[in-house]
Amino acid sequence: LSVCEKSTCKTMGNKSPKTTPAHKAMVKKCFDKLDKNGDGVISISELQDVLTMKRSAILQGLQRIDSDGDSAINFDEFCKLVQKRFMDDFNFLDKNKDGKITLPEMKKAFASLKSAGAEEYLNKLDKDKDGVVTLDEYIEGCLQVLAFQTK
Repeated sequence: LSVCEKSTCKTMGNKSPKTTPAHKAMVKKCFDKLDKNGDGVISISELQDVLTMKRSAILQGLQRIDSDGDSAINFDEFCKLVQKRFMDDFNFLDKNKDGKITLPEMKKAFASLKSAGAEEYLNKLDKDKDGVVTLDEYIEGCLQVLAFQTK
């Protein structure tokens, strides 16, 4: 399952997020912004430039992500990281696991995070204005935020 390429992996029964060229372009733009020297990987030093974590914590996190053992994050590994984060967040919000985030679910999640703005957040993510946020809508919204944050 990847926001970067088509996959046969399924989530929530037979529902799988749609992958579009726009999704891949947004993730690639974020990746390229983090890959400051343009060598095709995000190194430990490049991560240290953007993360406020100790080097040891970055190394520990890198080991979980770095599937090829080269001590850097390539584009495929970055895609998997982004996808996992989006899926974890979506599953946290989708309390009844029906593949949609409703306003009551969003309000419950926001209350547990001691945060306001659940309705506004849902309305921003709900592209078709049907009152719920699907996984595809959630991923699209998250990618837009990620692209904005790395400008």
